[in-house]
Amino acid sequence: MLIVNEDLFDIDDAINKIVENFLNFEQVVKYKKVQADFQADKELQIKIRLYADKSRKLEDSKEYVAYRTELKELQREVRALQREINLNEHVYALRLAENDLQSLMAELTHDIVETVSESISVDEGLPFSGKKHHGKGGSCGK
Repeated sequence: MLIVNEDLFDIDDAINKIVENFLNFEQVVKYKKVQADFQADKELQIKIRLYADKSRKLEDSKEYVAYRTELKELQREVRALQREINLNEHVYALRLAENDLQSLMAELTHDIVETVSESISVDEGLPFSGKKHHGKGGSCGK
């Protein structure tokens, strides 16, 4: 059972201050701006919806792609749309901003966890971070 006392209110106030400060970090401000630009690109949003619709249609008929030429053409259209979307400057900028924000959050989480114990590892989920796995030194994956 949680006992509500003055310490709990102090913790709540501290969390609110942390959140307020976090929202002012350069990476967060940049992410919000890039995300707004991404959402404001109407042509891109139309392509994303079209891609989702065509992908859904293709997924529903994927077992027949080898036998139906119109599905092969649909598959080519889906791939072309995906390439076009991936090469869009707003998509690229959003992905970079997401990675920067994820790195910041992983770093902050790591700092918080280390104050509790250095033996606790945090999975950052960053594929290119270059950090080694905190395993027990066994031969897994070798």
